[in-house]
Amino acid sequence: MATEPLGVRVFDPPGFELVRGVRREKVSPARRHARVQAKLAAMLLAWADGRGEVTVEWDIDLTEPGAKPTHFRPDIAYASHECLAACTTLHLTLPRIAPELIVEVRSPSDRESEIAEKIAIYLAQGTEVVIDADPETRTFHVADAHGLTSLPAPATFVHPALPGLRVDLDAVFPPLA
Repeated sequence: MATEPLGVRVFDPPGFELVRGVRREKVSPARRHARVQAKLAAMLLAWADGRGEVTVEWDIDLTEPGAKPTHFRPDIAYASHECLAACTTLHLTLPRIAPELIVEVRSPSDRESEIAEKIAIYLAQGTEVVIDADPETRTFHVADAHGLTSLPAPATFVHPALPGLRVDLDAVFPPLA
């Protein structure tokens, strides 16, 4: 779904995102991608219990005022109860919020420039932490207001914006074959 200037909702076909009005295909995940996404979602669900919601492929509207529509379907998003309270019931379907945490699992066809652009948009709109999880290199590329940090497995991910969350990268990424 995209939001038009007059608030009319337009449905986008599945498998696409809008970036400043330009439709980009979001490829169906392969097995490795899907496994990483499922493992991370399960870990985040356990951590988020009582704190907020973890969603998979949830449409979010990050359109800047007066700009062409931008909406993403992040692989995983976490929004606290406080963040969600800022949404009206209508906007819970296509929220106009930046969840505190976004996780995008890299696919082999992803372009570095498009990954960087999405991360910049997420952070500019208020997302506190963006994880670009790369199954090929078994690495988390973590972006926040302080910059970009790379954590290769066997590291453990922790972040002050997400108190109590600890993610063992060896538990996330399947062994390299």
